[in-house]
Amino acid sequence: MAFILLTNDDGVHSPALVPFAKALMELGRVEVVVPDRERSWIGKAITRHDPVEVTKLERDGVIMHATTGYPADCTQIGAHSLFRDTPDLVVSGINIGYNHGLAFMMSSGTVGAAAEAWVSGLPSVAVSAGTVREDWAVWSKWVWEDEA
Repeated sequence: MAFILLTNDDGVHSPALVPFAKALMELGRVEVVVPDRERSWIGKAITRHDPVEVTKLERDGVIMHATTGYPADCTQIGAHSLFRDTPDLVVSGINIGYNHGLAFMMSSGTVGAAAEAWVSGLPSVAVSAGTVREDWAVWSKWVWEDEA
């Protein structure tokens, strides 16, 4: 059974997190380690001087770990500290909004978390979602409000 580490940059309250975790569970064991709040546009930043705290919680039947760190911290903690074994795959997302182009490759927390896994020698993928039919701001607001 594959061990999949799921992280994101939209945080523990992302409307995409629980459905994505449940879908990935069909492929194997899924452990969720995400920021305790939205941490978009932070790239591959790592917490340097402050302690990173981890809180275990449950959302809609999915056990997850929320950290005070950045997305790349979540990858490090989930891949090297929190669990006995190393993940077979690190999945970052689903990001609410597209990550395309060089600016996003350099600045996206979603991409940064996947890049941190790659730096550690782990297979990884960053997943994003968006819309071409609606104005992005309208669509994003609708996605986040639907969770409330």
